Amino acid sequence: MTQAYVPNGRYVKGAAEFFDRLDDAKLPETLRSSIHGSLTVLLEDDGETVTPDAASFTTLLRFLGEHRDIPAPAIGVNPTGKFVAAWQDRVLRFTLEFLSAGYVRWVRVEDVAGKKHVGGGLTFADRVSLPPRLPQNIAA
Repeated sequence: MTQAYVPNGRYVKGAAEFFDRLDDAKLPETLRSSIHGSLTVLLEDDGETVTPDAASFTTLLRFLGEHRDIPAPAIGVNPTGKFVAAWQDRVLRFTLEFLSAGYVRWVRVEDVAGKKHVGGGLTFADRVSLPPRLPQNIAA
């Protein structure tokens, strides 16, 4: 039987600001609770935590505020502290990296008839072209 992850309750400096800003964003409950759960882990001070970039989080919240009806993404932080959102199933992986000043780097990998199709680029958060269907993060 697997055990559920239990946070140690110690967070990086400034963690409360991320939780407050998430609550202030007024996202739909399914998105808000998913992001809150991810923040609980990402902001935990385990001695190896990369402190997330506040400007990147602003870009993430702006994007989610404009796309309120999408499935909740898996959320992470890259080694430079930028937030990354991902949706993946057996056919499609769509990843957004939220940069400062409202920019988003995107990558789309699609498996069509056994062939990988890859696309990517850099755009503003309000100009991201979403795939017609975003996966519900089903394990591959």
